[in-house]
Amino acid sequence: MAERRRRLAVLAAALAAALLAVLAFSPVGQTAAAWNDREFARATLTVATLPPVANFACPADGATFTWTTPSAPYPGAVLSGYEFSYVQIGTSNTPTKTNLPASATSTSIAPSGLALLASYRVSISAKYGNWVSPPATRTLNVVLEVLGVKIFTCGA
Repeated sequence: MAERRRRLAVLAAALAAALLAVLAFSPVGQTAAAWNDREFARATLTVATLPPVANFACPADGATFTWTTPSAPYPGAVLSGYEFSYVQIGTSNTPTKTNLPASATSTSIAPSGLALLASYRVSISAKYGNWVSPPATRTLNVVLEVLGVKIFTCGA
């Protein structure tokens, strides 16, 4: 009886080894398993348009530019300030930029820093955190200098 048990144990071990060998060298194939998930989510997306600065004006003396604070683009929007810049048109100069506080409604350009018979693109944008509104722009022209006083025209 002991001999028979030993033979059965050897035979079982041989079958297990053969099965493992077959499985180890068998190619892996695709399965027909698949999952279907019919859940979904819905959301409403609202896009706010940042309004440009309103009533951006430059006087004939070119000294002080004024504007009106824009309306809030969405409930809870907080105006964090303004970006004011100007650059001579027709040059590759880097624009001169100034960050202004949210309470500002006017700013100036020193006439001494502007070239005679030159035109400048002047712009201002409202800032809401990292968001910046489209710029409101004007063109400032230095047309004449008499006794150290520059004469300007300003247009859209």
